[in-house]
Amino acid sequence: METTDEVDVIPCRAPAGDTGVAVFDLEESTSVEDVERVFATFGLIYRVALEQQANGGSFAVVTYFSEKTAAKAAERANGATIGLSSRPCQTRVMPPLPTRFAKILPLDKVLQIRDPSLPP
Repeated sequence: METTDEVDVIPCRAPAGDTGVAVFDLEESTSVEDVERVFATFGLIYRVALEQQANGGSFAVVTYFSEKTAAKAAERANGATIGLSSRPCQTRVMPPLPTRFAKILPLDKVLQIRDPSLPP
């Protein structure tokens, strides 16, 4: 692990496999933070991408470090309400999006979120 004056830098590689969770039926007002708040409870998030749809509303792709965590999140979050929305979201597991389509989760948030499936 490399240490700088400001923060510890933890090298990691991008996850492989079906580690993404597609989240549909989100309100236009849903923020990345709203999505993170719900999906961080299932495990360590690699990144979150949130896109607006032409018909109003939006969708997100939450990418985890493990397929097991993504499957758990997709199953348990299906039908949840996110942000100020009153409509339930729909979820499904998928491969992660290429980096160019994603907003990278800030390092300080990554360091605050711990994957409960990993040993201490």
